[in-house]
Amino acid sequence: MGVAGAKLVPERAVPAPTTRPATPLIRTSTAGALLAIAVLVATTVAAAIWLSIIDQQRQAQEQLTRQAHAAALQIRARLIETEQLLLLEGFAYASSTDRFRRDMEELLDANPALLRVELRTRDSALLTGVDAAPPRPTVPAPARLALSPESAAAFDSAARLNRLTYSRPYFVTLGATGFDLMELVVPTGAVDGPMIVAVYAPQRILDHFLPGDLSGDHLYSLVEADGTMAARQAVIGQARGEMHAISPLARTGTTLQIRVDAMPARTRLIPNVLTGLVAATSVALGLAMFLLVRDIRQRARVEQALREQVQFRRAVEDSIHHGLMVFDLDQRVVHVNDALVNILGYSREELVGRGRPLPFSLPETTRDYRAYVDRVARVPEADGARAAERARGFQTVYRAKDGSLVEAMVVEAPMFDPDGRPIGSMLIGEDITEQRRVEELARRQQEVLQSRSRLATLGEMASTLSHELNQPLAAITSYAAACENLVAAQPPRPEPIAQALRGIRTQAERAGQVIRSVQAFLRRRAVDRGEVDLAGLVRGLEPLLRLQATRTGAQIRIDVPADARVHADRIMLEQVLLNLTRNGFEAMADTPSPERVLELRARVRIDDERGERVEVEVTDRGRGVPPDVVPQLFTAFFTTKSEGMGLGLSLCRSVIEQHGGYLLYRPRAGGGSTFAFDLPRHAESVPTRPVPTPARGADR
Repeated sequence: MGVAGAKLVPERAVPAPTTRPATPLIRTSTAGALLAIAVLVATTVAAAIWLSIIDQQRQAQEQLTRQAHAAALQIRARLIETEQLLLLEGFAYASSTDRFRRDMEELLDANPALLRVELRTRDSALLTGVDAAPPRPTVPAPARLALSPESAAAFDSAARLNRLTYSRPYFVTLGATGFDLMELVVPTGAVDGPMIVAVYAPQRILDHFLPGDLSGDHLYSLVEADGTMAARQAVIGQARGEMHAISPLARTGTTLQIRVDAMPARTRLIPNVLTGLVAATSVALGLAMFLLVRDIRQRARVEQALREQVQFRRAVEDSIHHGLMVFDLDQRVVHVNDALVNILGYSREELVGRGRPLPFSLPETTRDYRAYVDRVARVPEADGARAAERARGFQTVYRAKDGSLVEAMVVEAPMFDPDGRPIGSMLIGEDITEQRRVEELARRQQEVLQSRSRLATLGEMASTLSHELNQPLAAITSYAAACENLVAAQPPRPEPIAQALRGIRTQAERAGQVIRSVQAFLRRRAVDRGEVDLAGLVRGLEPLLRLQATRTGAQIRIDVPADARVHADRIMLEQVLLNLTRNGFEAMADTPSPERVLELRARVRIDDERGERVEVEVTDRGRGVPPDVVPQLFTAFFTTKSEGMGLGLSLCRSVIEQHGGYLLYRPRAGGGSTFAFDLPRHAESVPTRPVPTPARGADR
C-alpha cells in the first residue's frame, strides 16, 4: 500500500535528478512485490490444492481399504456360517446319509455360492453328493469321481490335521467354456469317519456374498497372493485402476484375497477461497469425527461382544437336553429353550408371556411345586443349606401337547441383577420318563425272575410228587384189575361191582396219564399231539362236569359240533377244560341258584392268516373279574382266592400257547366272564353233520 500511496505524491515539485528516472525501479519493485505476493498466494493456493488432492487420494485409499475389509468380512462371515453348520452337524452325517442329503438340499437353497456338497470316505471315495438346483451350473459327475490335485491336497491336509481346509482355486471345463472352483473339506468328527466336501464357485461368492450397497466407482475381484485372478465383477466399462486395496479372506488352506479397484476419475478441486475459512472448522470437524468414529467403533465392539455373548448363551442353551424356562417377578414366562419346546411340544409363542398355571401343568404339578417351595422355605439360609435344598429339586409330571405324560425332575433357581436385586427365577427340568420306564421294566423283570424261580421250585416238587404217586397208582390199577378177574371168575357175576372196578381202573389209568403229561410239560418234552374229537372228549368229561355242577347247584350247557376236531394233546386239553369249568363254577358261588349256568361252546371258523381254527368258549354268570385284576390274570402265583396258588390260568395259557393258540379273557355282557381259546383244526378232518350232545333235562 506504501508504494501505491507514494504514487500519489506530486513528483513534479521535486527537482529533477541528474541520474536515471526512478519510476521504472519503483514499478519493478512493485511488480516484484506483487509477483512475490502472487507467487505466495499461488503457492499457498497450490499447496492447499495439492494438500487437498493428497488428502482426497488418502481418503480414497482409506475408503478402498475399508471397502476391501468390509467385503472380506462379509464374505468371511458367510463362509463361516457354512463352516459352523457342517462342523456342528457333521457327526450326525457320519451315520445317516439320508439326513445328509436332506440337510444339504436346504443348505444349497440357502447358500447361492455352493454348487455341490459331497460325503467322501477318508480315502476320498465318493459316498453321496447333492447338486444345486438349476440355473446354477452343474459339475459333471464323472469329473467328481477323482479329486483335482488342489482338492486332493486340501483333503489330505484336512484328514491329517482333523480340521476344515479350503483348496486353492482351480479351473474346470464345462462344455465350450469353464469356470473356477474352490472346495471346502470338513471332517465329520467321527473317528475315521467320512469327510464333507463343499464345492464353491468363486465367481458366485463374489456375486452373492458382497454387501448390497457397494459403490459403482469400485471394481471388486478375488485374487490369489501371486495376483492370479479367480473371479471378477462383470460390470461394463470398469477396469482395474491405479488405486486399489487388498484384504485377505483369512481361511485355512486358501490365499484368496478381495481386491477393490477405484475407477480413474478427475480430481475435483476444492475452492481455495473457502480453504482458509474452513480450515479451522475442518480441524474441529475432523476432531469431532475422530471422536465420533472412535465412539462408534467402541460401540460396535461392545455390540459385537454382546452379540457373541448372546450367541454363545443360546448355543449353550440349545446344546443341553434339559428344559429351561425363565420367569419374571410377575411369574410370567419370558424365555424358553429349544429342549423344553421339544420335550413338551409347545412352541415359544404359546408359552412366552403366559403366567401360571401353564398349559402343560396338571393339578399334581401345582401340588408338587407348592410342596417344593414350602420345603425350601423351611430350610435356613445359613451355610448354603437353602441353596442345597433347592438344588435337590422335586419330581412332578407334565402333560405334553400331544396328551402324553412327561415325568420330570425340576430345579428352581432365583435370578439377580448386577446390584443383587431379584429379577425373576429360572426352572430347569430333566425328562426322566424314559428312566422311569426302564426302572419299571427292571422291576417287572425282577418279578418275572422271582416267579420263574418259584415255578422251577414248584416243578421240582411236582416232579417228585408225580414220581411218588406213580407207584401207588400202578398198585391201584393192578388191584382193580385183579378184583375184576376175581369177580368175573365167581358166577353169578355182580355187574354193579364190575362196573365200579372198571371205573376205578379207568380213573387210575387216567390219573397216571395226567401225571405223565405234567412230567412231560415240566420237562419241556414234545407234546404228544394227534387228532382229538372235541365232542368225544367233552362227552368223556361230562360225568365229571355234571358232578361239579351238582355240587355247586349249577347247570351246564354244552354245544360242541361233531366236526370240531383239533390237533392237540388229549390229556392236556382235558386238564385245560376241567380247570376253566371249575373256575367258572366257583365264580358263581354268590350267584342266585336259577342263574348259575355254565356254557361250554365250540365253533369252527376261518382265520385269514392262520387258516381253520376251532374256538372254544367257557362262559359263567358269576361276579366277573375286576378291571384292575385283568392285567395280572394269567400271571403265575397271582390269585384272588384265599386257598389258591395262582397257577391254574397260567398253566392253561402255557398249554394253549404250546399248541399254537391263544387263551383270552373278556367280560360277559350282563355279568360274568368268558375264557376263550382257539386251536388249529385237524387237517384231515372232514366236516360232518353236527351230532349234539344228548340233553339231560333242565341242563340243556
